[in-house]
Amino acid sequence: RNDQHPLQATRTAWGMMQALKQLNGLWQAKGLPELGMRIGVNSGRVVAGNMGTSTLFNYTIMGDCVNLGARLESANKFYGTHIMVGESTAQHVMNEFALRLLDKVTVKGKVEPIQIYELMGPRNEVSQQQLSLRDDYEKTLQAYFNGDFSDALSGFQKLQAQFDDPPSKTMLKRCQYYLEHPPENWQGIFNWQKK
Repeated sequence: RNDQHPLQATRTAWGMMQALKQLNGLWQAKGLPELGMRIGVNSGRVVAGNMGTSTLFNYTIMGDCVNLGARLESANKFYGTHIMVGESTAQHVMNEFALRLLDKVTVKGKVEPIQIYELMGPRNEVSQQQLSLRDDYEKTLQAYFNGDFSDALSGFQKLQAQFDDPPSKTMLKRCQYYLEHPPENWQGIFNWQKK
C-alpha cells in the first residue's frame, strides 16, 4: 500500500491532459483533427491480479472504487469538464491541486452520496479568475443544496454568462427543471443513473 497513490494518480491525470494539449497544438498546425480525453480519478481498496480462467485471463483491478472512477470519467461529458476526482481522492490532493466541488450525487447501484470535484490544476498554476469562478460556483451550489433553486438558478446564469462555464450550464438546467418539478424530500443529492 502506498499513501501517495491518490496524489500520483492525480499528477498523472494532469500531466496526460497537458501532453494532449501540446499534441493537439501540433496536430492542428498540420491540419489534423484534435483529440479529446476525459479522466476519472478515484481512490480506495481494490482487488488486483490475473482475472479469468486458466486459458483466458487478464491482469486487472476490480472494486467499487474502480467502478466509481469509470463513472467519473464518463460524467465529465455531463458536466463539461475534463478531469473529475472522487471525494476519497480529493482529500489527499487538495494541498497540491485546486479543486472545484461540482455536485453531490449517488451513483447507480449505491445509496451513499459522494461529492465530486473538478480538477482545476496545480494550485500555483490556477488563475485568480478561475479561483473566483470556483468560489462563486461553490457559493451558488450551496443555495442549490439548500433547495433554493431560484437563487441558485440566478447564480448559475450569471456564471454561465460571465465565464461560459459548462458545469454552471448543467446546473442551471437542473434548477430550471426543479423549479417546474419540485423534488420531494430534497436533500441536495442528485441521483445519477447514467453511466
